Parts: sequence; C-alpha cells; structure tokens
Amino acid sequence: MRIVKYWPLVVIQICSTIAYGYFHEDFNENVIDNLPLFDSQYSQSFTAETEEFLFASRPNWPSQDALKKLGRITAAVPIDIEGSQVFVLHRADRVWDPNTFDENEVFHGQSEPPINVGVLAKLNDSELEASYLKDQFYLPHGLTRDHEGNVWITDVAMHQVYKYGPTLDDKPLLILGEKFKPGNDSEHFCKPTHVAVASSGDFFVSDGYCNSRIMKFNPDGKLITQWGKPTYEHGSPGPDELRVPHQLALVEEQDALCVADRENRRVVCYNAGLNSNSKDETGKYLFEIRSQMQRPGPVYGVAYCPH
Repeated sequence: MRIVKYWPLVVIQICSTIAYGYFHEDFNENVIDNLPLFDSQYSQSFTAETEEFLFASRPNWPSQDALKKLGRITAAVPIDIEGSQVFVLHRADRVWDPNTFDENEVFHGQSEPPINVGVLAKLNDSELEASYLKDQFYLPHGLTRDHEGNVWITDVAMHQVYKYGPTLDDKPLLILGEKFKPGNDSEHFCKPTHVAVASSGDFFVSDGYCNSRIMKFNPDGKLITQWGKPTYEHGSPGPDELRVPHQLALVEEQDALCVADRENRRVVCYNAGLNSNSKDETGKYLFEIRSQMQRPGPVYGVAYCPH
C-alpha cells in the first residue's frame, strides 16, 4: 500500500499499518457492523510496500524464550536506528473485555493491584534484556520514545498519561489526568491511546476511546488547544469527526500531525501548529487517506517515514 501526499515541492510518505478485525486487547463496545474478532475472511495485518522499502516480518524475532516472558503486547518502539534494540509494552495476563469498564467508563478493577511485573520490556537482538515499571500500570496502551529518550505511556484503565526519563526510574517526570477518573475537560482523559512529542517539547495526546479528540500540551503539561469530536454515524465523517483516534505520527518538517482514525478507517492529517506563523492554525484539517481495498479494516496505526 503506497500512500503519497504532495505538499509544495515536497513528497511525504505516510506508512499506515492496517489491522483487519478487532484486537481482544482493545475492546470496543461500538464495533462497526458487529464484525467478529479476527474475521477469518481477512488477514490479520497488511504489508505496506513501495519501490524503496518493504515491511516484512523478521523470522525468529522475538525469540520464543522472550515471548514466554511477555504478556499481551500493545505497542513497541525502536531504541536504536538499526532496530536491534526495542522497547515492548505489554499487559502481562490482564485482559480488556466487555466487563472491564462500567457504563461511565470507570474501571472495575480498581481494587486489584497494578500489574506486578515490568510492563516495559527491553529486547536486544530478539532476547529479553531487562524489564521496567513494575507495579505501576493496570491497562497500558500506547508507547512513545521521544527525541530525548524519554518514554511516554498511556493507561486506559487509569485514564492517564505518564512520562518517564531515559533511566526509567519508577518515579515519573510527568503525570497527566486523574487516576481512575474519566472526563472530557482540560485536566482529564477518557481512555487515552497515544502520545506524539515534538522537538520543542510540545506534545499531543489522542484521547482516544471516549472523547475522540486530539489535545496539544506545552512541555510542562499545560493544555494549549484541542480539536476533534466523536461521531457514531456510518458513512463519510467530517474533517474533525473522529472515532477512536488510535495512534499519532508527527511530521515536523511539514508541521503536520497525522492520526490513525481507527473506526473511521482512515488516516487524517492536521496542522500541528509548531511553527511560529502557524500556531493559529493548529488543528486545521489538511488531508486524509483511505484504503482502496473493498472492505478495509480499522486503521490501528500510522508512522511517518522520511523519504
């Protein structure tokens, strides 16, 4: 799948990873068309290919021994440019199912202890080298490693965003949201999904399963602006109508933030407002990308690949 968008004098490639069906780890009551989990008619994933590169699986990665020590994997990010070292986020034996939250999106398992193993695993050449962040998370979801080596994790059960320093000490550098308290104001989230961080330190949060909005913060965690609203209608959503914004990709050189709009089955890109002359246009719709396949599945992820 080749996705190319032309800005003036620049060609940008956006590589979107598309999964068909629905992950058990990402339960959603509002399943479009009531499709079953992992519909047997579809493959579970899609390989994106261009003339320059090919996404393909790497045999025996991770090792079977490493896999046995990991639980339900929700995200992974490279540590080095070669990709030999990778952080993997997992939930151990925790399950997200229809009984995990009440009708107000409050987590039922608050009386349980947090996951008692390190949810962040470091793999080195396919082998498990170290684990971090034991006894801190309930349902970790999104994982980001920024330009300074800081690690950001969202937790959908706690409705919070965590930032840790490169040494991954147990004490976070920043916590946003109120533990176990869902909300839609400037100080609360409802099942946030992912974080994207600019070189300036400004960062974006996709707030995610309930609010279907994008929030932009300054480096200290103060809200700058937000945009997006949920839609539950079938058909063609409007530019700001989102349905589970699931992952973010920041294209700083073009001042754009692209969103994997999961249940609308598209990638939609907005002005990121990172340049001094574009701050007033933060959140302005730029363009969107849709698959040409006959029955595309939900779009779980998006990544930017510099040409």
